Parts: sequence; C-alpha cells; structure tokens
Amino acid sequence: MMGEGIRVAFIKTAMEYEDHRPVTGGHVSKGFHSCATECGARAPIEEPWFGSMWAMGARTIGLLFLIFPALSVAGEIDLSGSVNIVGNGSELPTIKRLARAFEKKNPGTVVTIQWEPTLDIVRAVKSGEADIAVSGQGNADLTAVPIAWEGIAVIVNAANPIEELTREHLAAIFSEKVKRWVEVEGERTGITASIRSENRKGWLGLGAGEIGTEIQVIDRPRSLAIRQRFEEFLGAAGTIPKTVQMIQSDQKAIDRVASDPAAVTYTSLSSALDALRAAKDIRLLRIDRVEASEQTVRDGWYQLRRPVLLLIRDEPNPMVGAFAGFALSEEGQAIVDEQFVPYGADVPSSVTCHSSCQFMRAIAASAYGHERA
Repeated sequence: MMGEGIRVAFIKTAMEYEDHRPVTGGHVSKGFHSCATECGARAPIEEPWFGSMWAMGARTIGLLFLIFPALSVAGEIDLSGSVNIVGNGSELPTIKRLARAFEKKNPGTVVTIQWEPTLDIVRAVKSGEADIAVSGQGNADLTAVPIAWEGIAVIVNAANPIEELTREHLAAIFSEKVKRWVEVEGERTGITASIRSENRKGWLGLGAGEIGTEIQVIDRPRSLAIRQRFEEFLGAAGTIPKTVQMIQSDQKAIDRVASDPAAVTYTSLSSALDALRAAKDIRLLRIDRVEASEQTVRDGWYQLRRPVLLLIRDEPNPMVGAFAGFALSEEGQAIVDEQFVPYGADVPSSVTCHSSCQFMRAIAASAYGHERA
C-alpha cells in the first residue's frame, strides 16, 4: 500500500528533477553526480559512462508515472502477463533469482530469459523482441534503470610479486606497449631491468635467464560489459590488439591465470573473490593504490567498476516497470547482494539522498512496501 508520504515524494521528485536532466554524449549530469556523491560514493567519481545512461531525467519520470498510474490512486498493483529479458554477461544468476522471486510474489506473471554471449541485446529491445536488456552501458534510445554495481578485478598468478598497478600500467600492458613483466616491475619500483637481472634470481619461479618472460595477456570478448568498461577505464579504446588470446567465461580466464605465472586478465570481482575462497593460485591487484573489494566498489573508491542496468523502451507494458521496481525493492536488492554490490547499498542515514535516488527508491517502496530513503 502506498502512503501519502511516498505519493508526495513522487510529485516532489518530478518537479525537482526538471533541473537535473541527463546530459547526452557521455558527460556526467548534475543530478547524477550529486546523487553519487551524496548517496555514499565518498570518493570523487570521474566515470564518463554516467551521463546519457541514467534513467532519472524528465522522460523517465513521465515513463514511470505511465507505468504506475494506479499507485497514485489505489497504491496497489494487479499484475498478469509476461516479460522477456535478454542479456549476454555475468548477470544471469542474479536475473534468474530475481525472475523466480518476482513470479512467486506475482502469481499471474511469467518471466522468460534469453541469454547468449553474442546476442545483440539492445537491438532486441528496440525491435520489440524483448522487453528488458541487462547491460553495463546505456543507450541513447532506451531508458536505463541501475540496480547494482559490479567490480572488475585485475588478476595475476599468485607467484607474481606485483601487487598493484596504475591505470597507465594496465593500458601499457593490454596494448602490448610493455611486453615483459620485468619492465613493469622495474618501472613501478624505479629499479632498472638490468639491476634486477644481476641481483635477483627466480622471479616468477623462473631461472635467471628467463627473467624477461613475456606477459601473457588474456582479453575478454568485446560483447561483455566488463570488457567495454575496462577499455573505457584505461582510456585506450581500440588499442587492445585483436591478436591477444581471448577467453569467454570468468572461470576459464581465472583457471588460465592460475596455471600460468606470466598471465594477466580481468574478471567480475565476485568471480575472482569466489576463486580466492576456493584457494585458486591468483592474486587481485590493487589499482591506483585501491584494493578491489565489495566495500571499495560500494563507496566508489575503486573506480574500475560498472553499473548493472535494465534497459527498457520509453513506453513498456506495466510488467516491465513492476519488475524494475521489484529489483530495486528491499527484497530485490537482497537478491542482487548475493552476486553484486546493491545499487542503493551503504547509504549513510544522516545523508538526504538526492531526488533522483529518492525517486527510484520511492518506486520500489510504493510497489513493494519498503521505503529505501
């Protein structure tokens, strides 16, 4: 049941957000930068993919009033029908759990899921073949609802003595401008390769004559959201050679690194942490002096992260909006938390969240009885 306070929040948010429309072209909108800063991201955020991706502008407000017309009158949702969700990334386990929980909560509904690595999910939604695309990037023609954050871990073999890299180091490694680990270690510590060769033997478990072993770069498919975000983070779009080895799944990429002291790759943080718990021979690198962890992803200090988005058309059926609302509800975010960092996680109670945050949480609250302000 929707209370008067939530109904007022809907109206107040719609009026306030006229001053915070998303900026197209990949720039950070005033509204979203404020939201990220005020709602728990205590480190400065410089992430160019914020802008047009987000769903909190005027068109989204109109969309959500269209989706939930009954909420402002009766406060109840009587759902029936189906919704088709498509994706191609690591989000499948979470989307499956959300779908089953949503169906259980709404007995008259059916959620179908189509998940293929090479599927063009944006085209599927635009053409009407699907209702929701799960993605890590927005699209100018679709509305994006953020439901989670996913950290991206850079991993090396446990025998590799390197513990941290800068984003410049990563760009040089993955573009193959730097091809040997000794060059990276020498540059990072200020010790030249020649000095290291004379004074240290057995680095990476190799003999002195093999200290110049080449870095084995393991890339990920271009269709994956983490691949797109990783390239953006490095500021090196198009510079990763197509000739480097490419591995589709997180698990296979992790196994490859665990078996090769010279290898490096990147995976979902949740997959990497699971591998550590399973005693895989890998190490997660600090990036720009920040450790990769759920907490640093949550608070924004670890900037190698990407959003988990639900991309929808501007005028979907009510089932689509209801599913998005459920994903942002307390129950939905608890499911998200099993794999990712919930989008609304760790919001200090002393902070008044920006209207764009309040608006989406009001949707979840009104639909499912939990206010997340």
